[in-house]
Amino acid sequence: MSKLKAPQEKKQASLTKDRRNDYGENSKASRKNIPRSKARAKRSYRRGIHQALHVETTSREESVRGRSETRIADQKLQLLEFRKYPDIALAEHIQKQKRRRE
Repeated sequence: MSKLKAPQEKKQASLTKDRRNDYGENSKASRKNIPRSKARAKRSYRRGIHQALHVETTSREESVRGRSETRIADQKLQLLEFRKYPDIALAEHIQKQKRRRE
């Protein structure tokens, strides 16, 4: 049984604890889009590394080697592009909806 007895207390607890997806897409779409975005970032990283290493092996110049090392570092930064964002509190979501309606 709930420790909160008054309906007002239950409502306030619900507004602070419950979360809502505020990204603007269907809530079920995240199941597919999050893994898809992670895979896209990882694929891009692997492609960039492969291209950088391929350039390095085809021409043995030092300047090319230096450029490929910086390109690999850039690819590592690109891998960090995808971020998941937490859902917002229900009370905050309701306020945004009210503002949008006005």
